[in-house]
Amino acid sequence: VARCDAFLNQIRKWRTQRSRADFARPFATLFQNPVRTTLLLLVLVGFALRARGIPDPMSADEMSVYRTTRGFLERGFPSIEVHPDLPVSYVATSELVYVPSALTALVFSDPNYVVRVPSVLFGVATIVLLYVAGARLFSSSVGLVAAAIYALAPTCVQMSNFGRYFSQLQFFTLLTIFLFIKLILDRSDLGTKRLWVCAICFVATFLSWESS
Repeated sequence: VARCDAFLNQIRKWRTQRSRADFARPFATLFQNPVRTTLLLLVLVGFALRARGIPDPMSADEMSVYRTTRGFLERGFPSIEVHPDLPVSYVATSELVYVPSALTALVFSDPNYVVRVPSVLFGVATIVLLYVAGARLFSSSVGLVAAAIYALAPTCVQMSNFGRYFSQLQFFTLLTIFLFIKLILDRSDLGTKRLWVCAICFVATFLSWESS
């Protein structure tokens, strides 16, 4: 608890050294300065690194995700029919993962794209979210370094084109933590809407993988 308080006090100290205009600048200047160009390059490179693995052969886990997605579209909930003579098997974990894949199935018919495109998109979104979180809590430089590490790290790239819950879980976990820290730092503006948004993100994290 003491370490958490020290961490939050340090963030408050950095924030007091910056004006309100400086605090909003990461968004206002995102497309008007070199930071924008760097972030855009990171997003494009990160997308290319992740998307190139989409056509690779699928693993057994990814095939299960695809079959569960088909069951979601056919029956309205995540499920697998092992055999017509057997009862339908309910999938009681990572329920939210099958919503993006079901939406993707409405556009693509290839199982590789159905399962892996959502992971790639969540991975790319996490690159941007890491920049925003780093820039809002610390500085644009911190945000760019964090985004660059995530965009280029081989493990992060691999997990972002693996069609399971990993990429989606990373995105919602980071978003939940970022919003929660913002709520703590801005105690004078604890609006009901902000609390609900944070709570919804937490639920999305939980439903992406209950063990999180």
